Amino acid sequence: MSLGNPDLRVIPIDSIRLQEGVTDEKAHMLADNMSKLGEIINPVVVAPLRNKGYVQLDGASRLAALSILGVPWAFVHVVDYKDVFLTTWVHATTMDSSALRRLDDQDTDIRLTEIRQRRIGGEGIEGYNLVATAMFADGDTFGIYSSGGLIKRAKTAGQLIGLYKLKPEQRVDIDDDGINVAIEAARKLGSDGVAVEYANYSQGEVMQVVEAGEILPPGVTKHRLEQRVLMNYPLDRLLNSYLSQRDQDRLLAQTLAGIKFHPYRDRV
Repeated sequence: MSLGNPDLRVIPIDSIRLQEGVTDEKAHMLADNMSKLGEIINPVVVAPLRNKGYVQLDGASRLAALSILGVPWAFVHVVDYKDVFLTTWVHATTMDSSALRRLDDQDTDIRLTEIRQRRIGGEGIEGYNLVATAMFADGDTFGIYSSGGLIKRAKTAGQLIGLYKLKPEQRVDIDDDGINVAIEAARKLGSDGVAVEYANYSQGEVMQVVEAGEILPPGVTKHRLEQRVLMNYPLDRLLNSYLSQRDQDRLLAQTLAGIKFHPYRDRV
């Protein structure tokens, strides 16, 4: 089965806006790997913005790595956002529950509610949006809510991740019984083990965050493509600031000539 003709491009890196943050450690690690390999591994996945430019859906760390290396161009796979499935991750990590309670005490826009069931259903708190559910290994489960709209919700997710950013973190696929996998992984981390499931964002909400000049914290959104391109591209071409857009288009066309792509369903 052929993938057809995926929309692969080389575009100015400054035409891409991030929708999610990155960790410095991962970005520098990728920059070192790219530099040694001399290639970018797989195109960054982007979607067109309404007012010109692109939004990054997958590959924030790769973009950050390219920026560290001073690369002016990015190798991208352009997709239609409506064809992308958006879901979330569960983090299996460690966190002091008292730090979670302090977050509630210090910010009047954040509410922390202890609940009996492992996952929150459709119920909520009037005037507040669900940010995440924290399921501790000892059985305690908390719903974390925020008021103040979408941007505050995104920032609260960032504050929550900040409570465990220096501790072991494992992103677990929410599909295929991911909740139970994450809870079991959290139990293995000890008494402070916790599985944190973030509430889903819609595609429209992601775009609102980006258009407001904000970004979501790392590891919250998961964009899944039905068909994804796996292909490396030479770093020296992306490093060359003297090449014009026409030059880049010509070089890419030469590289792609005769290549037959095959579908790869990837959980981005």
